[in-house]
Amino acid sequence: MATGAFEVPGFKYTRLTAADLSTHQYKFVDIDATGKVNLPGAGGRALAVLQGKPGSGQAAELMFSGISKVVAGGAITAGDGLKVDASGRVVTAGADPDVVGIALMAASGANIVISVLFGFGGGAATGAGGQGVAVADVAAMTQAAITGGESPTEAEFNALRADVAAIRTTVNALLASLRTAEVIAT
Repeated sequence: MATGAFEVPGFKYTRLTAADLSTHQYKFVDIDATGKVNLPGAGGRALAVLQGKPGSGQAAELMFSGISKVVAGGAITAGDGLKVDASGRVVTAGADPDVVGIALMAASGANIVISVLFGFGGGAATGAGGQGVAVADVAAMTQAAITGGESPTEAEFNALRADVAAIRTTVNALLASLRTAEVIAT
């Protein structure tokens, strides 16, 4: 399930769950009318990403902003605007202005964990027509063929190191664009 996704936590908060969410780590969740955490409806409000695997009535750590690992609900291209499906997974938003985040990595299909930038206000806060600042796609990451227990070669390590540096540069440029557009505070 893991694909080299990374996190840069923003605001985190803990609330009790309304249901057993032990199989929904890294999925978007909502707060229901009783103030408890539950899965959103398809295309519905998605306030935070569940960080752990809490059972019913247990404390759930939620990330409300930042870059989080998130489970994809289908194929996604890096740079896509995202919305949620009925399971709390992210799918490409297409023309839907209610974007919950931006994919920082690609997913080849469902149930792949990717990094998603979110918590910047979504479609309603990005300006006219719900469109944010144009940002170039993140370059494809190196696909090192390392299986469990193996150490990377020096070339594989250096390629992955360069990918991480490029992602950091891209994320910083994206954050600067969001600040310039006054989508996020400086």
